[in-house]
Amino acid sequence: MEQYLDSIIDVSGLVNDLDFEIISILVMDNEYNAYSLGGFLGSTSNQLYEGKTGFLVQAKGLIKVHGKEKDVLWVAPTLYTGGDNVKFYKLKSDIDVDIASEVGLGVVMYQGELMIYSPQPNNDPIDAIYEMIKLKVYLQLMHPENLDIKL
Repeated sequence: MEQYLDSIIDVSGLVNDLDFEIISILVMDNEYNAYSLGGFLGSTSNQLYEGKTGFLVQAKGLIKVHGKEKDVLWVAPTLYTGGDNVKFYKLKSDIDVDIASEVGLGVVMYQGELMIYSPQPNNDPIDAIYEMIKLKVYLQLMHPENLDIKL
């Protein structure tokens, strides 16, 4: 896993929407199916967004432009609980917002760069294990040529 990580950033003192912005958006349709924004619109979030801010507003606008607003129960960014043990993972390669979202991770824009985080609180040692499993699943999907047999 370390071959894909550029750095791990402790963000316990940062504030959502002030220091960083959540870019990973989840959509639930009228049949209670959950999607990443790109998955719902049949595209990729990385290609849909313009600029480096206002992602929730952009997401709602994109859903409207695609004529799908009547098919949506809710649209929301991935959960961010904050706390003392939150980490952002800066990767050496590009981050696919939709794949990260669909394996249970969140994506933020921090200092002009995309980074991954785990939306799950990290209050218990088992939470850290879940975080690492989700990160490994994401990396395995992004790099299928390097099979992690321990996963």
